[in-house]
Amino acid sequence: MYPKSRLHLAQYLVSLSLVQGGVSLCAGVALAQQPNVTTTVIEDSRPVSKAIEILTAHYPVLITYEDPPYEYAQDLKDVTFMRKDLHLYKNGEAPRLLTPIGGVFNFDYVVSPGGADITDLDVTVQKILDAHAATGGAGKFAAERAGQWLHVTPRELKNKEGLWIERSSILDTRITIPAQEVDGDRMLVLITEAIKEVPVRVGTTPMNEFLSYHGLIEASDEPAQAVLARVLQEVDPRATWRLLYEPSPIEAIHGYYLNVLIVGGPQAPKFRAVERPPQPRPGDSTPAGPVVRTPSARN
Repeated sequence: MYPKSRLHLAQYLVSLSLVQGGVSLCAGVALAQQPNVTTTVIEDSRPVSKAIEILTAHYPVLITYEDPPYEYAQDLKDVTFMRKDLHLYKNGEAPRLLTPIGGVFNFDYVVSPGGADITDLDVTVQKILDAHAATGGAGKFAAERAGQWLHVTPRELKNKEGLWIERSSILDTRITIPAQEVDGDRMLVLITEAIKEVPVRVGTTPMNEFLSYHGLIEASDEPAQAVLARVLQEVDPRATWRLLYEPSPIEAIHGYYLNVLIVGGPQAPKFRAVERPPQPRPGDSTPAGPVVRTPSARN
């Protein structure tokens, strides 16, 4: 109905202005609360690990990652030329350094209004694994939810002949640790030493957090994954891990490295993880793989 007088016209225009203003304001609020879709391109020697690292660095999400134990030559590249001590060896005689050849893919994820968290985390991680699998990259992964944890572990890899074979997580190994009061750093050492199938060492950790924590560790025929998750929750509920595999055929550094990191978000720590430099024979350290940790004096 149109206004029949100037007074009615004025009232009509004011009402219309308020209504339109209210609609605009509501639309603005709704627009501001729309989820934000972010697309990320990953190019790395360990692309799945890198994608997860990006998520955990910015958001309080507990995602763990484990490398496959690379075997197939075409999944690796030779980086022996990067050795700082190459001049000490005759041509072709330096111990070889290898690193995963890696790959490239992109994935997108949705951030909740306000940017505080990731929407549909499990779906996002599965997108990462599917994108990696589509490239034919090294290893096929699975994501498994265990309470607040989301574990990404290798399920298939190519053997030396290039054939796909099934693979279970090294942390499925059942371990036993006698009850003892130790600091958090020592707890990590005890867990890795209890895994006998392949060498597992502690790599980088937030040292001040783990050295300052003291508590009881005990395990009786339990999966190493469960023991490790329990320890990390006790030391710092924001802690998670990346278990990286060093494929170089050098005994002093070959095997898995347990790297602990603190997830991002508003409560992210102000300290940085400390890398413990190695003390192997000249040339035994690798620029491509994880850092070799110096044994503690307690060991």
